[in-house]
Amino acid sequence: MGFFELLSKMQNKPEKTRRKTRAVAVFIIMSAIIFAWWSGADYSFSKKEKNPAPGPFSVFKEAIAGSIETLKGEIKK
Repeated sequence: MGFFELLSKMQNKPEKTRRKTRAVAVFIIMSAIIFAWWSGADYSFSKKEKNPAPGPFSVFKEAIAGSIETLKGEIKK
């Protein structure tokens, strides 16, 4: 039985049955999403680095500062 056949059978069922089925499906899908999010968040909170990687703006700032110093050295020559 394919997905579309199952969908056709569900469309022919009474409204009350369709609402219950929809509520159960939403509950199962949301539980899976929350579980996946929570397990990933738990891993990231428990694993703390002593020396975290520098952020992109600090790297950019250091590159600009290095370029300015190089230009100052070239101008003085």
